[in-house]
Amino acid sequence: MSSIEAINSSARRGVSSTPDLKTSFFATVRAAFGRLERQIEKRNSRRLLLELTEHQLKDIGISRADADGEAARRFWD
Repeated sequence: MSSIEAINSSARRGVSSTPDLKTSFFATVRAAFGRLERQIEKRNSRRLLLELTEHQLKDIGISRADADGEAARRFWD
């Protein structure tokens, strides 16, 4: 069966070859919230660097200047 025949067969049975608009909308919204959640997580992690002591920063190999610079970055960065 060719691709065109398969599409025509699906159309006769009422099967859409394109995603449902509602499904597509909710997938887009879910993806947007996922991205937002990751951005907030990054922002929070960067701010936590500011709370670390000099000793803790040294343990992970980051200077105070590096931590300050990272915390100052925009959340979408």
